[in-house]
Amino acid sequence: MDALELLKQMSDQSVDLVLTDPPYFNQGTQKKYSRKGHKDVNTNFGDWDKFESDEDYIKWMKIVICELCRVLKDNGSLWIFTNDRYISYLRHFIRDIEGMNYASTIIWHKYNSPPRFIMKAGFISSMEMIMFAYKGKKPIFNKPKIFKEMFNVWITPQTPSGERLGHPTQKPISLISKIIETSSNSGDLVFDCFNGSGTTTLVCKQLNRKYIGVELSEEYCKMAEKRLSQNVLLPLDVKQDGGNRLPPTDKSVGIRPTIL
Repeated sequence: MDALELLKQMSDQSVDLVLTDPPYFNQGTQKKYSRKGHKDVNTNFGDWDKFESDEDYIKWMKIVICELCRVLKDNGSLWIFTNDRYISYLRHFIRDIEGMNYASTIIWHKYNSPPRFIMKAGFISSMEMIMFAYKGKKPIFNKPKIFKEMFNVWITPQTPSGERLGHPTQKPISLISKIIETSSNSGDLVFDCFNGSGTTTLVCKQLNRKYIGVELSEEYCKMAEKRLSQNVLLPLDVKQDGGNRLPPTDKSVGIRPTIL
């Protein structure tokens, strides 16, 4: 189902936490990058990541953000994944929405990002950004007791091979778990309007949160449904040096290894 179609049907102030990973419009106006002697880099993730222009994408994102803020409860939190290309437009837009407070930009550093050749002189793209905002004055913020402070640079690997199901922008369970645990409590309702392969809804099931996940692609819906249908959800271990939740093994995270 289309995210905006469902959002417009939802009641005001009906969810405790919004956590979502929308299209980034990574393709821009170029479908792939080529350089002699190297394999082409494909930026065409699918129709869901295609827009007419930067202006068209930003306009669409602003409509989505307005709806997300509307359905968010007072003191609820909003977490949106993005990249450095559009964040300056989007974060200032969030700040101007009545009742919303822009709290922080989280830098997610993927320390094992593969090399890319896109620029002869440049740097490997190894980070994404997460916009964190909240509605009202007293957001839920569950800081782990082992930390005196929480920093805005989070370092994890890319999604481990044992978790990958074929979605090109799938996020790791460890990262999604950290957000949900920080900004919600047991029994809260979490909403992801770009659910993809279902990582947000899977983590909610593990952490005893209610969830609503919306996904346009039938293929990805089936991925998410398959993960959620498993009647055994393996526990997440806590890594002591930094508190990131990581899988017990690379091939057994949250779902039965038999479906991998």
